[in-house]
Amino acid sequence: MKIPAIGLDPGCPPAGSHLHGVVALIARKSLMFMSLWMISKGERSGYEIMKEFRKGGMTAATPSRIYPLVAQLEKEGFVSKKVVMQGKRKTIIYRITPKGKRVLYGASQWLRSGLRGRFFKEMLAYGKK
Repeated sequence: MKIPAIGLDPGCPPAGSHLHGVVALIARKSLMFMSLWMISKGERSGYEIMKEFRKGGMTAATPSRIYPLVAQLEKEGFVSKKVVMQGKRKTIIYRITPKGKRVLYGASQWLRSGLRGRFFKEMLAYGKK
């Protein structure tokens, strides 16, 4: 969807603008937290995470973004992995750890608190009236 008056995609300021880097950082962190949230709902492979993002319209969730992201989640201790055989293929399955659960809980509290909580609540309701 384009904003007609200025011709920008609402989620992507033009490259080179001071906001472009900020939006990119928020997008990366959003992918991280959403991936961790998906894994918290049940064990998943990187491919399953990518499929879920794409099903939700997030076409930027490519293998080159998702696989390094889940590897980083593992490195940080937020998820653990196990290798399972599916036919002749090895598949890595991720499971949330207690540390990952604490991080998600902390993020949920942070998002709900004070002005941030009001902002997100109102933004999610924006345009529904």
